[in-house]
Amino acid sequence: MNKKFEFDFLPTGVSLFFSALIILQINPSLHHFLQQYAWQNNPDFLKHHLDYAGGFAEYVSLFFSGFLITNILGSILILALIAVSTFLLKKILDSINKELVTTGIFVALFPLMIVSFFVDYLFYFSVLVNVVIVLAFLFLQTSFSGRRKLKSVLILPLSILIYYICGGGYFLMFMVSSAMLALSDGGKVIWHRFFICIVLAITVPFFFYYVFFTDSLEQAYFRIFPDVAPMLRYSHKTLIVPLLSVVPFFIFISVFGSRIKFLKIRLANKISMLVSVVLLVSGSYYAVWYFVFDEREKQKAEIEYYAATENWKKVTELAGLIEKYDRMVNFQFNRAICHEGIMLENY
Repeated sequence: MNKKFEFDFLPTGVSLFFSALIILQINPSLHHFLQQYAWQNNPDFLKHHLDYAGGFAEYVSLFFSGFLITNILGSILILALIAVSTFLLKKILDSINKELVTTGIFVALFPLMIVSFFVDYLFYFSVLVNVVIVLAFLFLQTSFSGRRKLKSVLILPLSILIYYICGGGYFLMFMVSSAMLALSDGGKVIWHRFFICIVLAITVPFFFYYVFFTDSLEQAYFRIFPDVAPMLRYSHKTLIVPLLSVVPFFIFISVFGSRIKFLKIRLANKISMLVSVVLLVSGSYYAVWYFVFDEREKQKAEIEYYAATENWKKVTELAGLIEKYDRMVNFQFNRAICHEGIMLENY
């Protein structure tokens, strides 16, 4: 077992363990219920999703979202995707420099960043699927070690493919990350690849907008969410930008951090660094649990679920726990006491 693996393994393992606990508590089946995911096994449904940039990833996301219907299966699926994305991120950062302290910190905190979005029950599952796809393409790009000409040639087909599969917002995430990777390829700056990435980031969305698709120019460049009802009600869309920006940021820090000696792992202080990272990860998850996760939002989602399944007793119990007035909670509570026949008796 090499020293770098030992340094990364424990903090990342702790991070994924806490992620599993929070995801189970969130209950992904409530995501499935509130957003009403629907996947159809027919050619017309597939054709619809192939008619716009990002449609294919959305189609795949809708298929896998069917597993969110139960808490256990949904939690396993989400945790598996988070684990895969974390592994890919580690490989990408290791391709720049395997001896950086920041790599262990970034890799350990990455699951936290994703989990913190799932506390919102309108956060769309396809965002995670698209992030995994982008990281897979970046990993593919870094896997051609020492083949600089091949990497430069592959940028064009990879950029077109990622744009069609994921859409404009994730395409920009991929292109900016690729540009950052070009700044450190085997310790050298590959300027021509850097400028190719910048040019493609500008021209590819416009080309698809002008020639193939009927989306607006804004959607051609920045589309992140599909135009479905839950996303029209989603009020935290701007918060997704930091999530998509974090991978290029991590790569940028790794590129320039590789030139700073004090950021490299030293055996003399390895144990103290390891303990510090584990404490940082644990403290970060504590902050998410107590300051980001809102039990009232979960209770509201459960009220909607139990009202739909006509479990009126649970509706009245949960509604009594909501102290602040909420229009939909009050509506479901009134339905519950009507169905229970206790409106005139107790209210």
